[in-house]
Amino acid sequence: MTPKSSILSRTAEITLRYLCKSLGKFIWYLGMIIRVLRMRKSNSSFGTIVPVGEAGGKSIFFEELVSASNETFGAGHLMLISIDKKRSFFKQINERLILQGFNSIFMDTRTFSRVTILLILQMIEVVLFCAIKDIRVTCLLTDASLVKHRLAAIFLTAKSGYVVTFLLQSELARKIPHKRIVGGALIPISKQTIKELEFQKREQSRSRLKGLPLRSTFVGSLYPERMELLAGLNGVTGLEFRTVSKNLGLSNENYWRTLTTSDIVIVTTAQTNIENNWIDLHEYNQVTFRIGEVFASGSALVCQKTQGLELDFIAGVHYFEFIDSESLKSLVLQLIKEPSKIDSVAENGHLKFLEVNRHNKILREICEKHQL
Repeated sequence: MTPKSSILSRTAEITLRYLCKSLGKFIWYLGMIIRVLRMRKSNSSFGTIVPVGEAGGKSIFFEELVSASNETFGAGHLMLISIDKKRSFFKQINERLILQGFNSIFMDTRTFSRVTILLILQMIEVVLFCAIKDIRVTCLLTDASLVKHRLAAIFLTAKSGYVVTFLLQSELARKIPHKRIVGGALIPISKQTIKELEFQKREQSRSRLKGLPLRSTFVGSLYPERMELLAGLNGVTGLEFRTVSKNLGLSNENYWRTLTTSDIVIVTTAQTNIENNWIDLHEYNQVTFRIGEVFASGSALVCQKTQGLELDFIAGVHYFEFIDSESLKSLVLQLIKEPSKIDSVAENGHLKFLEVNRHNKILREICEKHQL
């Protein structure tokens, strides 16, 4: 992908970056002063609340985060709270932390309002409240290319707390003005879900007849750039090609079944090239939820060169890699001729993911920093 700068000038972005850091620190210190004056005690129970929106509560990521946490730390240490847009954001978080007595919060930047002024007010409330109550903050930054989300992460963790992201720590370090970054994370998957997916994959393999077309699935939204990338696969002999997106209302159960019944799953993290003041890092293909989901499903992953994936996985051994539309088509034609390669790479990728998943960075971050 050709590198392209955001319309938002580099100087303006840097200014906003350090403004958020300074303001976040100021609000935190103000909260600490209030805590000292009121002689507030820290919450004593080790546990984490995770505020989510209506859509977030139904997502595979949060569903698996809670399940994996329950398996690792025991039930009740990590709790989702669904945010009602009609009620005060701050009051809902305050009520649950007081009720549970938990000492930490795991905050996804996507949970905040999309309206800038409301987002700023919500962040001020959260930082001030956490400083007064001595609540530890971990911020999940799922898409580091969204400038607003990065600024929110900087604000929330200006004085303390950590930013967890899928992008490599070394790459994000130049965009986050502190060193408390946990990068190169993959989605956590619970042991129970892995067990169910492995059963589905075995059943699919047994029932699949030889000589059938190669079953290929593309997972993700179809931006114009992605449609152009996939155009070469239309009409390929010996290929059954389909597309699927969670944005179309597919249930989690049907989504997983779509993955397990595929021979190969194509994933691209290529971004849209639409000019936007608040999107940058176009030159990076970032690790996404989908990459971990495909590895977990037991199907073979086919993706572009993705920064961070090389930390644990090797192209050609654990997954198939392509560069552009032509190389993708050539790769698929090769796999149609040599389907035995698919089974080997799919198994290697799945087993390697299980190894990485046992030491998942997101769960480890919650455990180490929040003393679970």
